[in-house]
Amino acid sequence: MKLRTYVLVFLTALAGSAFLASCLNEENKIPDNCYDGVLNNEENPEGFQLNGAPMFDCGGPNCVPCDHCANNVFEPWLDEEWRDCGGECDPCEQCNNGIKDGDEEAVDCGGTVCGPCDNLCGDGLLNGYEIETDCIDGTDVTACCCTFCPTCDDGEKNGLEWGIDCGGPECAPCCTTGNCGNGYPDGAEFNTDCGGLICDDCANSISWSIDGDNFSTPAAMVTATYADPVFTFANCPSFEDPEYTILLGNISLVFNAPFDPDWVATTFAFPIPWPTSNYAIVFSDEIGEIYSSSELGGSGYITISKMDEAIVPASTLDECNKPAGTYQYFRGTFHGILANADIAFPTKECTSGSFQFTVYTP
Repeated sequence: MKLRTYVLVFLTALAGSAFLASCLNEENKIPDNCYDGVLNNEENPEGFQLNGAPMFDCGGPNCVPCDHCANNVFEPWLDEEWRDCGGECDPCEQCNNGIKDGDEEAVDCGGTVCGPCDNLCGDGLLNGYEIETDCIDGTDVTACCCTFCPTCDDGEKNGLEWGIDCGGPECAPCCTTGNCGNGYPDGAEFNTDCGGLICDDCANSISWSIDGDNFSTPAAMVTATYADPVFTFANCPSFEDPEYTILLGNISLVFNAPFDPDWVATTFAFPIPWPTSNYAIVFSDEIGEIYSSSELGGSGYITISKMDEAIVPASTLDECNKPAGTYQYFRGTFHGILANADIAFPTKECTSGSFQFTVYTP
């Protein structure tokens, strides 16, 4: 009799536990992989971080929300008074309260307690010397550390501007309908989002091949000068395209370029001997050996065309924002046989050379 009683009690308890397990509650609705210590299960789609690493086992459609008091984000709609503090979070500390207090030099930085103001640049908060989030007033000599906030008279295309200091919701309209950031060559642009009346000048560029190996110079490293009538690409660093890792010498081009307004295109061919040094293709390799079209046995060929021209008037009535003057956009090609002064070195063949540049005349 006792045995039957124990069995009955056991079966009743088992059935009861099975019934309770079948009833989902707020805890057992959460999947097991919200407790596995791994970022998965569509967790944390916002990318919230804790101590520099993504938060896991929280957020998304399946797990409990991530702790907003530890995600390094200012969320005032959750009653935070500043980032991760105030409201239901811990009280805000002096160096993280959005107020200039104590002996701070600026909001939440400097003084004997808080860290340097440059630590606050890029944190997504309006603090330090900033007048807008993570940027400072470029005219304030006391401001420190962060980049200057975009303005409509700083000579740069920044903020929400369409062109240099024009267009967008804050600046005056541009003098053309072009947009210097839309990925299309529209308005009076010379090329995609560059040149013309309002956009930054198109980047100078140069690329070529030596004995079948492709080289180029990153745009920021191209050195181009114009001293009427000679144009020079001087000692442009040579990197094997497209790796840009190991410097393999440099290249220079020199040629006369008649930049008068009516000039459209011309060709320079200069077999040796050539009576002037104003025409040359010079390549020095990674060990410093120099090969030139001007050496005995060398030759060169350059074509150049003026692709476009824009004249920005001095008057501000048309709301053109680039410096007044004439902007001319050129493209060209070059190839040749380059020889070393020491005839023991074999010549090098330069092929597939191309370049572009902009000449500005105030």
